[in-house]
Amino acid sequence: MRSATSLLALCVSMFLVLNHVKEVKTQDVVSICKFFNQYAGTCGANGNQLCQGQMATREIRRYARCDCNNIRWRKKDYHECRCYSRLPCNE
Repeated sequence: MRSATSLLALCVSMFLVLNHVKEVKTQDVVSICKFFNQYAGTCGANGNQLCQGQMATREIRRYARCDCNNIRWRKKDYHECRCYSRLPCNE
């Protein structure tokens, strides 16, 4: 009888503790816009700045960040630019 009462008290206390969890609101996630393009040649020493200049010819003039990666395709050097801007994407 003593073990049954202890088990029942344990189950009730676990139920109360587990149901007392507060809801956590999710933080607003800042979405970003991603843009990608390939150009002839390599990135060079200032590849990220090169990509900023090349990608500025698009409709968006400011990017939060640009990354430049060298690639080789069919025995020719290219670089790919990946630039990111905040929403709205057309500013």
